[in-house]
Amino acid sequence: MKNIDRIRKYIVTRREQGILMPGDKLPSYKAMMEMFDISYLTVSSIINKLAEEGQFFVFLNGTSIG
Repeated sequence: MKNIDRIRKYIVTRREQGILMPGDKLPSYKAMMEMFDISYLTVSSIINKLAEEGQFFVFLNGTSIG
């Protein structure tokens, strides 16, 4: 499974379970780096792609579920 698919599945599953609700912040980039064993640049790129898809919104103070 590609990294983007792993992170998308993580977010979607937690939304469906009610763990992540609109307005909630996602885990930090550092936490996702450790969870998925990927680099900062990979996390950043994936978050930007998923934000373009409307999965969530990126703010200066963090990334929130949309």
